Amino acid sequence: MKRSTGKPITLAIYSDIEMFSDNLFKVQNEETLDWHLIDTNGNPITKE
Repeated sequence: MKRSTGKPITLAIYSDIEMFSDNLFKVQNEETLDWHLIDTNGNPITKE
C-alpha cells in the first residue's frame, strides 16, 4: 500500500533516502555515508 500525504517524514539531513517497506525508509547519513532505517515518523529504528 502506497501512502502519499505530501508531509515530510524527516529533515533534509540525509544524502539519500529509499523506501524499504510500507513503513520503513533506508536513509544515508550525509557525513558518514552510513545507512540507517527510519519509520514513517522519521524515528530511527535500532537493533536491541
